[in-house]
Amino acid sequence: MMGCDPEIFFTKENRVIGSESVLPKDGLKHKDKFDEWSAGKIVIDGVQGELNPAPSTCRQSLAYHIAACFKLLNTEALDPKKVKVNFSQAVELSDEDMSGLSDKSKTFGCSPSKNVYTEDGRSHIEVNPAVYRFRAAGGHIHLGVLDSSPANVVKALRTPKLTIPLLDLIVGNTCVLLDRDPSNIERRKVYGKAGEHRVPAHGLEYRTPSNFWLRSYPLMSLVMGLARTAVSISASSEGEENFA
Repeated sequence: MMGCDPEIFFTKENRVIGSESVLPKDGLKHKDKFDEWSAGKIVIDGVQGELNPAPSTCRQSLAYHIAACFKLLNTEALDPKKVKVNFSQAVELSDEDMSGLSDKSKTFGCSPSKNVYTEDGRSHIEVNPAVYRFRAAGGHIHLGVLDSSPANVVKALRTPKLTIPLLDLIVGNTCVLLDRDPSNIERRKVYGKAGEHRVPAHGLEYRTPSNFWLRSYPLMSLVMGLARTAVSISASSEGEENFA
């Protein structure tokens, strides 16, 4: 299964505003007309808004779910004459921007990541979010185990020390080459370092890329396809055929 939780910013009169002033407290959830199926939801995540599209084994279906989240946002929350979506990878908030945020939104929305390259296995955040003026928008990739997943795929998604370096080589390096926005230098000081991940119940979350791939379907399809390739290589590395 492929999923994601990319983040976006909101602007009003060319100023960044907190997602809390755009989204309801419990977020927005997509529902079909029969109230039986949901393509996902959009939630408050600090300054940023976060998309939680429903995962899928198909990149096209995942893209449809992302599009449905944006359509929901457009019809239920945005006033296009005043509030717009901003796809920047990172923004710098002014004193005025910070003063307009609630205390909760001044904190980082995410808890610290794990990291396969540090001695204690954690990725450390060394800035005070109440003072630090930069906020970054991640494009985290979720890779999930199915009941029908072969044992070698399950093992690959349950073994970060093997699979995360492959994701860095195949996905992370490619994203750095494509995503040339200078703000990434600042973003990677806090979030998006090589090796960053989490181990949720459904499998593995790769937390290095920014949200740059959210701008078009070809970029999204490429990044998800590369991630699937990395997992495939990890899963196929057994015995003498150690592709990893």
